[in-house]
Amino acid sequence: DQEIDLTIQTASRNGTVIYRINVEAEETLGHYSDWLKSGGTTSIRRLNAFTKGHQLRLGEVLLLPVENDGQRSAFDRERRDYHRVLVEEFKEHYDIIEVLNYVTKKGDSVWRLARTQGIPTWLIMRYNPLLRSAAPVVSQVLKMPSIQRRGS
Repeated sequence: DQEIDLTIQTASRNGTVIYRINVEAEETLGHYSDWLKSGGTTSIRRLNAFTKGHQLRLGEVLLLPVENDGQRSAFDRERRDYHRVLVEEFKEHYDIIEVLNYVTKKGDSVWRLARTQGIPTWLIMRYNPLLRSAAPVVSQVLKMPSIQRRGS
């Protein structure tokens, strides 16, 4: 399992700095708004031209309305802490007993694999970081952790 770089990335577009992230498992527009202290999701929706019903996808590029370095640092810290807590809570209750190779089939998605394998989507992503930027393709070999509840 691999640590994931969750920091805001920067790029320049027409002389303007843009701030972007890739959507990770278990994250919502509400989280991003809270971490930015932006008072709601409207500014994020507007910047990304999202309609009200837009559903975030794992790995989707999301532009963020970052106003200064302090806001950027606070966002990075809050996001990192959120994911650290997810991992810690998981490790309190589960053990990874083995990691198996899984060959993807037609119709497989990270979400579907998480449901059928009984593991969190973020755990699949940590073992298969390439899935952060692309959906699984047929016959792709993924590392699939097998878990057991502690005390079972």
